[in-house]
Amino acid sequence: LRLQALYDSMTQGFVICRAIRDPAGRLVDYWLTEANPAFIQGSPGAGAMLGRRVLEVVPEIPAVWLEICDEVLTTGKPGKYEYWSEPAGRWLEAYITRMGPDEMAQLFVDVTQRKLAEQRYKDLFDELNHRVENNLTIISSLLTIQARTASPRARDELLKAVGRIDT
Repeated sequence: LRLQALYDSMTQGFVICRAIRDPAGRLVDYWLTEANPAFIQGSPGAGAMLGRRVLEVVPEIPAVWLEICDEVLTTGKPGKYEYWSEPAGRWLEAYITRMGPDEMAQLFVDVTQRKLAEQRYKDLFDELNHRVENNLTIISSLLTIQARTASPRARDELLKAVGRIDT
Protein backbone atom coordinates (compact mmCIF):
# COMPACT_ATOMS: atom_id res chain seq x y z
CA LEU A 1 0.00 0.00 0.00
CA ARG A 2 2.88 2.37 0.80
CA LEU A 3 4.54 1.72 -2.55
CA GLN A 4 1.23 2.16 -4.36
CA ALA A 5 0.71 5.49 -2.57
CA LEU A 6 4.19 6.60 -3.62
CA TYR A 7 3.60 5.44 -7.20
CA ASP A 8 0.28 7.29 -7.39
CA SER A 9 1.51 10.52 -5.79
CA MET A 10 4.85 10.94 -7.60
CA THR A 11 5.12 14.17 -9.58
CA GLN A 12 7.56 12.60 -12.05
CA GLY A 13 6.38 10.24 -14.76
CA PHE A 14 7.22 6.60 -14.07
CA VAL A 15 6.68 3.61 -16.35
CA ILE A 16 7.51 -0.06 -16.42
CA CYS A 17 8.33 -1.58 -19.80
CA ARG A 18 8.93 -5.05 -21.23
CA ALA A 19 11.50 -5.49 -24.01
CA ILE A 20 10.61 -6.67 -27.51
CA ARG A 21 13.58 -8.23 -29.27
CA ASP A 22 14.15 -9.32 -32.86
CA PRO A 23 15.33 -12.88 -33.70
CA ALA A 24 18.96 -11.70 -33.34
CA GLY A 25 18.23 -10.57 -29.77
CA ARG A 26 18.40 -6.82 -30.42
CA LEU A 27 15.94 -4.54 -28.65
CA VAL A 28 13.60 -3.21 -31.33
CA ASP A 29 10.72 -1.89 -29.23
CA TYR A 30 9.09 -2.33 -25.84
CA TRP A 31 5.67 -2.70 -24.32
CA LEU A 32 4.57 -0.06 -21.86
CA THR A 33 3.05 -2.30 -19.19
CA GLU A 34 2.44 0.21 -16.38
CA ALA A 35 2.44 3.99 -16.01
CA ASN A 36 1.78 6.18 -13.01
CA PRO A 37 -0.78 9.02 -13.10
CA ALA A 38 1.94 11.69 -13.48
CA PHE A 39 3.17 10.06 -16.71
CA ILE A 40 -0.33 9.71 -18.12
CA GLN A 41 -1.31 13.29 -17.24
CA GLY A 42 2.00 14.85 -18.29
CA SER A 43 2.52 13.04 -21.58
CA PRO A 44 -0.03 13.72 -24.32
CA GLY A 45 -1.16 10.40 -25.76
CA ALA A 46 0.37 8.39 -22.90
CA GLY A 47 -2.89 6.63 -22.16
CA ALA A 48 -2.85 5.22 -25.71
CA MET A 49 0.60 3.73 -25.11
CA LEU A 50 -0.39 1.49 -22.21
CA GLY A 51 -0.35 -2.16 -23.25
CA ARG A 52 0.98 -1.31 -26.71
CA ARG A 53 4.29 -1.26 -28.51
CA VAL A 54 5.79 2.16 -27.89
CA LEU A 55 7.02 2.68 -31.46
CA GLU A 56 3.50 2.08 -32.77
CA VAL A 57 2.35 5.14 -30.83
CA VAL A 58 5.55 7.25 -30.89
CA PRO A 59 7.42 6.26 -34.08
CA GLU A 60 9.85 9.19 -33.84
CA ILE A 61 11.71 7.79 -30.80
CA PRO A 62 15.41 8.11 -31.69
CA ALA A 63 17.47 4.94 -32.14
CA VAL A 64 19.81 6.07 -29.35
CA TRP A 65 16.93 5.68 -26.88
CA LEU A 66 16.59 1.99 -27.74
CA GLU A 67 20.38 1.60 -27.63
CA ILE A 68 20.48 2.99 -24.08
CA CYS A 69 17.57 0.78 -23.02
CA ASP A 70 19.28 -2.26 -24.55
CA GLU A 71 22.53 -1.45 -22.75
CA VAL A 72 20.67 -1.11 -19.45
CA LEU A 73 18.95 -4.46 -19.98
CA THR A 74 22.20 -6.13 -21.08
CA THR A 75 24.59 -4.75 -18.46
CA GLY A 76 22.25 -4.04 -15.56
CA LYS A 77 23.84 -0.59 -15.19
CA PRO A 78 21.34 2.28 -15.01
CA GLY A 79 21.19 4.66 -17.97
CA LYS A 80 20.07 8.21 -18.62
CA TYR A 81 18.77 10.02 -21.68
CA GLU A 82 17.87 13.70 -22.08
CA TYR A 83 15.53 14.83 -24.84
CA TRP A 84 13.06 17.44 -26.03
CA SER A 85 9.50 16.11 -25.96
CA GLU A 86 7.60 17.91 -28.70
CA PRO A 87 4.15 16.64 -27.59
CA ALA A 88 4.77 17.70 -23.97
CA GLY A 89 6.59 20.89 -24.98
CA ARG A 90 9.40 20.39 -22.46
CA TRP A 91 12.83 18.90 -21.85
CA LEU A 92 12.84 15.57 -20.04
CA GLU A 93 15.55 13.46 -18.51
CA ALA A 94 14.77 9.75 -18.49
CA TYR A 95 16.45 7.49 -15.93
CA ILE A 96 16.31 3.85 -16.97
CA THR A 97 16.87 0.91 -14.61
CA ARG A 98 16.68 -2.83 -15.22
CA MET A 99 14.08 -4.64 -13.16
CA GLY A 100 14.52 -8.06 -14.75
CA PRO A 101 16.10 -9.69 -17.81
CA ASP A 102 13.62 -8.01 -20.18
CA GLU A 103 11.91 -5.51 -17.90
CA MET A 104 12.93 -1.94 -17.10
CA ALA A 105 11.67 1.07 -15.21
CA GLN A 106 11.86 4.57 -16.62
CA LEU A 107 11.59 7.72 -14.51
CA PHE A 108 10.97 10.99 -16.37
CA VAL A 109 12.06 14.27 -14.76
CA ASP A 110 11.15 17.66 -16.23
CA VAL A 111 14.43 19.56 -16.72
CA THR A 112 13.03 22.40 -18.85
CA GLN A 113 13.95 25.14 -16.35
CA ARG A 114 17.52 23.85 -16.13
CA LYS A 115 17.82 23.71 -19.93
CA LEU A 116 16.47 27.27 -20.24
CA ALA A 117 18.98 28.47 -17.62
CA GLU A 118 21.82 26.67 -19.44
CA GLN A 119 20.80 28.34 -22.71
CA ARG A 120 20.65 31.73 -20.99
CA TYR A 121 24.17 31.23 -19.55
CA LYS A 122 25.39 30.17 -22.99
CA ASP A 123 23.86 33.26 -24.58
CA LEU A 124 25.39 35.50 -21.90
CA PHE A 125 28.78 33.84 -22.33
CA ASP A 126 28.60 34.29 -26.12
CA GLU A 127 27.71 37.96 -25.64
CA LEU A 128 30.62 38.41 -23.21
CA ASN A 129 33.02 36.78 -25.68
CA HIS A 130 31.73 39.02 -28.45
CA ARG A 131 32.26 42.17 -26.36
CA VAL A 132 35.76 41.11 -25.28
CA GLU A 133 36.64 40.37 -28.91
CA ASN A 134 35.39 43.82 -29.96
CA ASN A 135 37.38 45.51 -27.20
CA LEU A 136 40.55 43.65 -28.14
CA THR A 137 40.02 44.63 -31.79
CA ILE A 138 39.77 48.29 -30.77
CA ILE A 139 42.95 48.03 -28.65
CA SER A 140 44.76 46.29 -31.51
CA SER A 141 43.66 49.01 -33.93
CA LEU A 142 44.78 51.79 -31.57
CA LEU A 143 48.20 50.15 -31.14
CA THR A 144 48.52 49.78 -34.93
CA ILE A 145 47.70 53.46 -35.44
CA GLN A 146 50.17 54.40 -32.73
CA ALA A 147 52.86 52.20 -34.34
CA ARG A 148 52.62 54.18 -37.61
CA THR A 149 54.13 57.28 -36.01
CA ALA A 150 56.41 55.59 -33.46
CA SER A 151 60.17 55.13 -33.65
CA PRO A 152 61.32 51.86 -35.27
CA ARG A 153 62.06 50.24 -31.90
CA ALA A 154 58.72 51.32 -30.39
CA ARG A 155 56.90 50.29 -33.60
CA ASP A 156 58.36 46.75 -33.31
CA GLU A 157 57.21 46.49 -29.69
CA LEU A 158 53.73 47.86 -30.50
CA LEU A 159 53.32 45.43 -33.42
CA LYS A 160 54.46 42.54 -31.18
CA ALA A 161 51.71 43.59 -28.75
CA VAL A 162 49.22 43.65 -31.63
CA GLY A 163 50.34 40.13 -32.58
CA ARG A 164 49.80 38.89 -29.03
CA ILE A 165 46.35 40.48 -28.92
CA ASP A 166 45.43 38.92 -32.27
CA THR A 167 46.58 35.54 -31.00
